[in-house]
Amino acid sequence: MQPAFPERRPSPAEVRQKNFTRPLFALGFVWVVTVLTGLGFVTRYDTRPGQAGHPTKQWPEQSTLMHGGQAPQLLMFAHPKCPCTRSSIGELAHIMAQCQNQVEARVLFFCPEGHDASWTASQLIKSAQRIPGVSVVMDRDGKEAGRFGTRTSGH
Repeated sequence: MQPAFPERRPSPAEVRQKNFTRPLFALGFVWVVTVLTGLGFVTRYDTRPGQAGHPTKQWPEQSTLMHGGQAPQLLMFAHPKCPCTRSSIGELAHIMAQCQNQVEARVLFFCPEGHDASWTASQLIKSAQRIPGVSVVMDRDGKEAGRFGTRTSGH
């Protein structure tokens, strides 16, 4: 017995389109997975805190910073282009307002070797300079930060 409708064979154009569509779909799928994986890595990197340093308990002998007089010393190590440091500078302003004339504070801003002061001309440095009782120091190539055992901005 013959089927009521004979089997329709796909045209050569339909076969080519089918053979083209499957690899294109697979390629698109791989691209989407790759982009999402990359975004995951970037997000993970951006939201992970920096490595914790191991600050020294004693003032390092190699330090070029002069240890102050009788008042306690507060040192903050910061990166002038780090967006998170804005919050740290705000907290420092709050601390200094509470401890007027009781603490000597310095903010050491990282400045890579070979860069001039224009690299460090940031709003963060200006904000730190406006805090009463705070002095700003440029830490060339992070040498002082290394001597004090710090690893991240705001430490």
